[in-house]
Amino acid sequence: MLNRTICMTAVFLAFLVPILSLADQDDLSQRYFKIIRQTKSGDTDMAILELERFYRDNPDHSLADDALFNMGRLQEDRGDFHSALETYELLVKGYPNSRNARRGSIRLNKLTEQVAAGEEPLRIYKDILRNYRIFGPEKSYEKMKDLLEKYPGFGLRHKVIRWLAEEDLRLEHLEQARTHFGMLVSGYPGTKNAFFGYRGLGHVAVEERTFDEAIEHYAKLADFASVMDFARESSEVYIKQAETFKFFQQLYVAAITITGVLLLLILAGIRWSRLAAGDLKSTLVEIAIYLPIAALLLILLYRASPLFFHPCMVLILATCAVAVVNTLFIAGRNLGYVAGTCYSFVMLLLFSSMAYAIFYAYDVVNVLYDSIRMTMVASGG
Repeated sequence: MLNRTICMTAVFLAFLVPILSLADQDDLSQRYFKIIRQTKSGDTDMAILELERFYRDNPDHSLADDALFNMGRLQEDRGDFHSALETYELLVKGYPNSRNARRGSIRLNKLTEQVAAGEEPLRIYKDILRNYRIFGPEKSYEKMKDLLEKYPGFGLRHKVIRWLAEEDLRLEHLEQARTHFGMLVSGYPGTKNAFFGYRGLGHVAVEERTFDEAIEHYAKLADFASVMDFARESSEVYIKQAETFKFFQQLYVAAITITGVLLLLILAGIRWSRLAAGDLKSTLVEIAIYLPIAALLLILLYRASPLFFHPCMVLILATCAVAVVNTLFIAGRNLGYVAGTCYSFVMLLLFSSMAYAIFYAYDVVNVLYDSIRMTMVASGG
């Protein structure tokens, strides 16, 4: 009986040990894939530390070679080429038969060539970023553009292209921005760089007010969910914004149409034969009283926010012109209550559509929308 119990225990342990080992391996695998997911958050330094710790603690794990390869790529992205070389050498020598050995060897050879060419491009790149305020936007841009042309094999080429693209967008060099963002899309397919490329192309399309094109680019952001944690959320947010801007544009077209049609109808309805000199004179007196008040408001507005000065000035001049047209239209007419009410509604609609068209043309509508949206985000709304 005792021998039988000992045999059963031995058999049980023989099965249990590999099962526990597999369970431990599974826990380590989960830990590794959690680290990989965290790399998408953008904290490169922390990701490198976690991958290094995983490799050091588990050199015999089946994912150890994968940890080294990903660590090397992150070190490259950070510009730490010497550390990346050491990591790739460790991968190739320590795991020659692994699935990442060939990939590591390719990166090792390419990076060795880059480092052998000197670290001058990296020095120039860091110098531009560090002294941007000293150089100024134009000189910094020219230096970065020269860097891109002189060192086509620079390991941080994607960062140089992205910097140029975003600077183009900020300076409203839209054609150049489109070219540089397109380089990220075509040169780095399926990567974070392509994600930023599509996002930038969407931003360019928004600036050009081609919103259908912007929506197409923003929709492609969702395809990068495997490399960017917030890809789908970003896609939805940007598409919603582009659709809102598209609605503003459609409303602008409608406002111009309404303004034009109503002005033509009012001008066509003026009874020119019944006009008297006193009718126009009374209108000019009203305008003479109105203009000084409007000028004072413009001065106060300019001090508070120069953005609104020009559109408001145009609106005041347009309102004066409409006031003259209005006086000419009602001269010689005896409008009843119903007709007067309807005409007042028409004039209100004319003024509202005219005001919207002017504010949209000066980009005030989009600026106000962005301001309100950012305020709501900041307040948690």
